[in-house]
Amino acid sequence: MFFRDLWQFLILELLILVERQIDERKRIEAKLEEASREPGRKQIIADFKSLLSSFPEAMSSMQSQLGKYKEAAADIHSLQADVQSLSNILDRKAKECKNLSVISAEQVAEMRKLQAMVQDLKDSDVEMKLILEIYRHEFTDSRDIMEARDSEYKAFESFVSTISSVLGGSFDCFKCNLC
Repeated sequence: MFFRDLWQFLILELLILVERQIDERKRIEAKLEEASREPGRKQIIADFKSLLSSFPEAMSSMQSQLGKYKEAAADIHSLQADVQSLSNILDRKAKECKNLSVISAEQVAEMRKLQAMVQDLKDSDVEMKLILEIYRHEFTDSRDIMEARDSEYKAFESFVSTISSVLGGSFDCFKCNLC
């Protein structure tokens, strides 16, 4: 902003100087015209002519400087537009980064919840396997007990049958109702 104002000020100053030089040239040309009408002023006229001939060089130099200042001012405006554009891009990227950070934090929290859930499921799985193993042992033990009873009953029946055949069928099993 400061450089733009400075360049505009310098351009304005040069324009004022150019206008003054143009006015001065017109004034000198008018005096030259007036002096050329008067006799005996040949020296003054020659001086005026040399002075007038230096004006185009000075004007050309000023116009060249003015062109450079205008070009510099245009460059400053272009750079300011670039800075504004880059600033907007930077702001947009900062907002994107902030949004991605929030999303990342949410995903990390979700991941931790899922990990806790997985751990709970693993713990439950271990507990369920333990319970299943306990039931399996109980079932196996029950079956073993049942097989042992069946075996005892068969052995007892065999015993009763053997005794009965030895005694000749007069043996009644009065003590148990298994037979």
